[in-house]
Amino acid sequence: MKLAICAIIKNEEKYLDEWVSYHKNLGIDEIFLYDNMSDSPIDRDDVHVTYWPDNNIGSQMRAYLNFCNKHSEYDYVAFIDIDEFIVCDNLREFMTNLDAEALAMSWRFYGMNPPFLTKQPQEAYTMYHTNDHIKSFVDPKVVLGMRDPHFAQIKGRYVDEKGNPVSGPLHPHTSDKIYIKHIYTRSLEEWKEKIARGSGDHVVRTRNVNDFYNYNTECIYED
Repeated sequence: MKLAICAIIKNEEKYLDEWVSYHKNLGIDEIFLYDNMSDSPIDRDDVHVTYWPDNNIGSQMRAYLNFCNKHSEYDYVAFIDIDEFIVCDNLREFMTNLDAEALAMSWRFYGMNPPFLTKQPQEAYTMYHTNDHIKSFVDPKVVLGMRDPHFAQIKGRYVDEKGNPVSGPLHPHTSDKIYIKHIYTRSLEEWKEKIARGSGDHVVRTRNVNDFYNYNTECIYED
């Protein structure tokens, strides 16, 4: 069983130590980063970096397809972002027993209420709300296309953690055995940085400080 993560990144290197270490300890074999023109080149020996100057709409999906075309040696690859952490008690056992070519992992949006004002380690975030979006683990050998960063077109079975069929990027939430811990807002300091950074694919996303407080207020469940 060979597991990989593929992510597109821009000016988020300060998060990599925690994010890479977490997923290596979880059981991920290799991590591939597509650097979308960060201000400073990523220079580290524990990840594979591809310079990715594509800034047009759909850049993220094209990066994912580029990975699939080059790396058929992996059994599954997770397409996630730097603010997302896969949570599973025994990831390698779970994926070894998966009877499908793709797995949908539900999102939990993590924050705190009251919210953090400055950067915190990922384990400090214990409050969340659920969301019906998914992220995916897929066998790169069966990927036919990628029209959405959450969901791949594949030849084979696409299931959730309970074995139910999945047909798109929105799916009824289930997070008993595996899910994505999505620390979307992190802190007020970092939310302002996210607003300033903008999107790497020229998709206009209107964000403001009120959004930060609204997202954190919705976090009502606790681990």
